[in-house]
Amino acid sequence: MGGLACLLAIVEKVYNKAYAHSGINELILGELVDFILRAWCRHDGGVMGQKLLSAAHFLMAPGGYVGGFVSFRCGNCRYEEHDLGVGRGREEMPFLSLFRCDNCHSVGSTWIFADRVPRCTLCYHDAVTLLPEDVSRLPCPKCGEPAGFERLEGEWR
Repeated sequence: MGGLACLLAIVEKVYNKAYAHSGINELILGELVDFILRAWCRHDGGVMGQKLLSAAHFLMAPGGYVGGFVSFRCGNCRYEEHDLGVGRGREEMPFLSLFRCDNCHSVGSTWIFADRVPRCTLCYHDAVTLLPEDVSRLPCPKCGEPAGFERLEGEWR
């Protein structure tokens, strides 16, 4: 296991144990974990050149889910979608997931509910393909050339 992966595994275990077995404030604990991860990212050169990420992008503690934002950009045709919400709030359901719409040929994010069909947020059609949580690149829905997602700063709870 690499240095960052090892650190994340340790921090996640400490976070989950402290959250489950103590009266420590969730916000203070999250800030502590965030501080540790940011310190590591600065030490490790920003995790191979990526932006510094907050604890929200690494930890999935019960009751402590946090969502973030991404943007999608195609360098070929200049198609862009900004501030797409992803992740989970304090409850397991609903959550925001990235999708590709086969009807209007767009990329976006939509709320996923246990009892509802996911729909495109632009054309409201149900012909969407949900994307995996770890997606970083996919063919542009407009021109078909490779394009990618970029994590943005900020989070939501």
